[in-house]
Amino acid sequence: MSATTSEIALPADVSVRGVGWRTRLSGPGLVIPAVAITVGFSLIPLAYLVLISLTHKSDYFFGKRDFNLDNYRLVFNRYRLNVVTTLRLGFLSSVLTLVCGYPFAYILIRVKKAYYIKRNMKRKKIKLETPKHMTNQNLY
Repeated sequence: MSATTSEIALPADVSVRGVGWRTRLSGPGLVIPAVAITVGFSLIPLAYLVLISLTHKSDYFFGKRDFNLDNYRLVFNRYRLNVVTTLRLGFLSSVLTLVCGYPFAYILIRVKKAYYIKRNMKRKKIKLETPKHMTNQNLY
């Protein structure tokens, strides 16, 4: 005699308890560890760096904390050309990546789709005939 799940008698709280934690962890619950790691290793040190950059020399660690923008004024006055060049190169590389990457991705999707269509036709042994008015045109 084989026993199926409907024939096995389980206590009522076991099924609710066993399924409940899984449904609570699905979806947004599974993102919580990734968010915690991102915040812990990226955002907290970045906020700490910005906080230290707003103080004068090493005043943040010793004595009175005097917050000002002198460090940022110094960087933008002394290294203005470098900052502008860095921002311009970042913008240029983003635009170039979009201009080259978008058509490349579009072509890859079309080639992949055509490959799967041809592969499925070979498996099913379907012969596709092109209509006579389309014989001279390239379909892909």
